[in-house]
Amino acid sequence: MPSNAETDADLLQQFASTGSQTAFEEVVSRNVGLVYRSAVRQLRGDSHAAEDVTQAVFVLLSRKAATIPRNSVVAAWLFTATRYAVSHHLRAQRRRIDREKEAQIMNELNSEPVSDAYWARIKPELDDMIESIGPHERDAILLRFFQGRSLSEVGQQLGISADAARMRIERGLEKLRTSLLKRGVGSSAAAIGAMLAQEAALATPPALASSVTAAAFSGLSAVNGGAVLLHSIIMTKIKTGIVIAFIAGVVVTAVFQEQTKAQLRSEITALEQHSNGSRDEKHRKSTAVAAPEPIEAPGKATPKYADQTKRARPSNRTVNEAIPGGLVNRGWLPISALRDAGRADVPSAVETMLWGQAHPETTALASAIWITMAKDPVTGKGRWAPVSLTPDSAEIVTATRIAKREPFSEVQVIEQVGAGDNAYITIQFRTADGRVYQQSRRLHVTGDGWKWVPSSEHLATTGTAL
Repeated sequence: MPSNAETDADLLQQFASTGSQTAFEEVVSRNVGLVYRSAVRQLRGDSHAAEDVTQAVFVLLSRKAATIPRNSVVAAWLFTATRYAVSHHLRAQRRRIDREKEAQIMNELNSEPVSDAYWARIKPELDDMIESIGPHERDAILLRFFQGRSLSEVGQQLGISADAARMRIERGLEKLRTSLLKRGVGSSAAAIGAMLAQEAALATPPALASSVTAAAFSGLSAVNGGAVLLHSIIMTKIKTGIVIAFIAGVVVTAVFQEQTKAQLRSEITALEQHSNGSRDEKHRKSTAVAAPEPIEAPGKATPKYADQTKRARPSNRTVNEAIPGGLVNRGWLPISALRDAGRADVPSAVETMLWGQAHPETTALASAIWITMAKDPVTGKGRWAPVSLTPDSAEIVTATRIAKREPFSEVQVIEQVGAGDNAYITIQFRTADGRVYQQSRRLHVTGDGWKWVPSSEHLATTGTAL
């Protein structure tokens, strides 16, 4: 015999594993009162229905015993199952009542035959009365009597329950009865329903459906044909209008383009004339050679490189002579036009210097630079006071600094003159963003050809200019 120490869940597990009837009887005896009283409350005191619900709940418990966890509260499971069982019972009861009422209505309709004289009296006014009872009741009556639908089918069609459909039909019949009374005709709702059922049973000519269908399709074809013809006419007119508008647009566009072209041609001619005049003036200024200036006496300071509009001067009083060839007076040249031309003469050394700076070829640019510990032939001063660099390494550092800080995309040599062992070059640089700056550079002939003598501004900061 089960002990009181065993829980309901333990007893259910024992029943599920061994089929012990004693264990299940103990669970029922402990919880039958809880289930029955809950069912009575929910069923409004219907004790017979509560007994049926109680029996259904414990039958379900016996089937689900193996699925209930050991730590579950069986009383809570039974309480919830009782609520579901009561709800299921009430739904079944409502469906049974609806079926009984429907059967009662049909019996009443069949038990009250309608005489021909009675029907002939109200028949002419039947459609007006049905229309006057309201849309909800009218729809229900038409589906129920004129189409022979059941209450459940009427409810499904109207989106309501079968019981609600029955109530709508009853209200509609009552409204029809009241309408007949106003016309001096007394009848019951059941008799009116019987009349409607008889009217719906009136035979329809068998060939009528076929002839109606054929006529409907014939009319539809005629309508479609007319629509197609009308659409064709409209599209033709639309297309004609589009063509006319297109032609007009083409003509107007052509006239406008010709006028615009004529205006542009006149403006281009004026710009070319202005550009030619400006180019001639620049060429005249760039080719003019400035008068020689006296060389400063030894010991005086050399003009600083920062003043880029002034050109360095020769180391003696010989008049500067123009050096032809190379890049001079060839206009703006892209860096792709430059090459390593060597250092045999001034024009070649200038192109090699610019080619090394543009690409940048640091080694080539360094080989084109002249830095010496000896005195400068112009100023008479030493160019470098070495800190940690030799002249060769100073040339590399200086070339690297120049290549990084002074990039350009185009270059033109404005002036190229020489006097003795020195040459003086005036160069204009144009950057990628359109800025233009000008520099003057001095070249000096060495045992390794012509080389550029950087100014103090170009020298690397790792040395100290004297």
